[in-house]
Amino acid sequence: MIKVRLMFLCRIINFMHNVGVFLSAQELPETYTQPALELVELLAQNNLTFVYGGCDKGLMKLAADVTREHKGKIIAICAEQFKSHFRSDFDEQFICPDILTCKKLLINKSDAIVVLPGGTGTIDEVSDAIEHKKLGLFLGPIIFLNTNNFWDGLISQYHKIETEKFINRPMSELFSVVNTPQEVIEILLKG
Repeated sequence: MIKVRLMFLCRIINFMHNVGVFLSAQELPETYTQPALELVELLAQNNLTFVYGGCDKGLMKLAADVTREHKGKIIAICAEQFKSHFRSDFDEQFICPDILTCKKLLINKSDAIVVLPGGTGTIDEVSDAIEHKKLGLFLGPIIFLNTNNFWDGLISQYHKIETEKFINRPMSELFSVVNTPQEVIEILLKG
């Protein structure tokens, strides 16, 4: 209860510091890589901490590299079973016993969440985050960066859930969908 109140007070005073970014550890085409790297560069330039899974592979590696190049802060949250794939130059690192604990901590350590194109792990993470927000356990913005219309199918499914009355509130209260990294930053800075 105290954590929820503290999160609420931080939102009231427009405090946005840690941004959880759900992204892939795969090597991806430039279509997806360039906007992701632009986003983490903008996070660093605006003194927003990059919170992520800590992997030193694929897009996750590139995003951490860009964050470091721009003197940004990094918080990594990783599962014990995967720690051999992780880098070591974090400002803070949390090793969790399992993936479920990682997901929970990633949400709890974030004041906002940005969802980049990703695979089944990303879908799993964002589903948890949206459910946390629906239940009032997460109060910050959840933002889909819909690069190349990647998330259109999932967004359509969420709207079908709303239309068919499987949820009693508008999806627009739970998440936003934008097309550019600059739009993400505008939402984050607006609080």
